[in-house]
Amino acid sequence: MADFVPGLELGEQFFTEAAKPIIDTYFPGLRYSAAMLGWSSEVLGYDDVESMDHNWGPRFQLFLSSHDYEKYQSLLSETLSHHLPLQFRGLPTNFDVSPQ
Repeated sequence: MADFVPGLELGEQFFTEAAKPIIDTYFPGLRYSAAMLGWSSEVLGYDDVESMDHNWGPRFQLFLSSHDYEKYQSLLSETLSHHLPLQFRGLPTNFDVSPQ
């Protein structure tokens, strides 16, 4: 099992090291914001080693203008799906999200 890193820090590393280079390469000049939002413990900074066993891992949300979303959403999603690693720092990058 990978060593625990707080989820916000892990998400920032994942975005900066894995996703941003892909976006910059395939979508140069695209304006966006990235963050981690939601109801989970890592968003609030309460995550710990036990958090790693349920819907926890390297992730981020990407925000685009409505115009850019309509124009790039499918291609951006497909590009990230094909180029992001399946694991980051020993943790899977694909995991199911529990219903709220």
